[in-house]
Amino acid sequence: MHDKYNEITHLHLLRHGECQGGAIFRGSSNVELSAKGFAQMQASCDYAAQTLNHHWDVIISSPLARCRYFAEHFSKNNNIELDIDERIREMSFGDWDGKLVETVWRDYEAVMTRWSADPASITPPNGEPMSDVARRLLEAYRDITQRYRGKKILLIMHGGVIRVLLTQLLNMPLTFANRFEVPYANLTALNLYHGHAVTELTPDSARSEATNSISPSIDKLKLVSHNMVPL
Repeated sequence: MHDKYNEITHLHLLRHGECQGGAIFRGSSNVELSAKGFAQMQASCDYAAQTLNHHWDVIISSPLARCRYFAEHFSKNNNIELDIDERIREMSFGDWDGKLVETVWRDYEAVMTRWSADPASITPPNGEPMSDVARRLLEAYRDITQRYRGKKILLIMHGGVIRVLLTQLLNMPLTFANRFEVPYANLTALNLYHGHAVTELTPDSARSEATNSISPSIDKLKLVSHNMVPL
């Protein structure tokens, strides 16, 4: 078999840990990690390295502080290349950014109810449409997997954009984004096999197969694991 069929790009999507500010819509607001949140991310990376033998060639981080601070620390301590990519920042919740979730439910109950049921069709006031979020994430995915083809990549991101990206890579409707549980410091592992034609889901994640309209037609994407956090 030609070498190109054996080339694999490994992607790990790491959500940031617990943040300061409590139960708010963080969105595009630049809130910082709590000490606990930093420890959560460190524990997930240690678990991946020590238990699962994962080691990364490059780290790509959202520019927001709750991702970037840990990314810079981990990159420096482990001598790993770091790239900051604006396109993987969290979606903007517009007028809801920085507000307590309970306050938003009180003040925007009708919109919140509709948005919770169908986030792909309903956008928070002055927020970013989910279709726009999907578009920039797919652009970033294509660029990153081409630039770092065959490498092991750690992407440090946010819960909302991880959910959106997974729906697109797995050829699911955007409305399904909220069906993914992405806890703090969760790691999602994906393998992109260069030279194949379909998307394959493993028994860990799903029981069905779907054609991948996102990756080049000669590639195969496998969701290796999700909700991978240290016990």
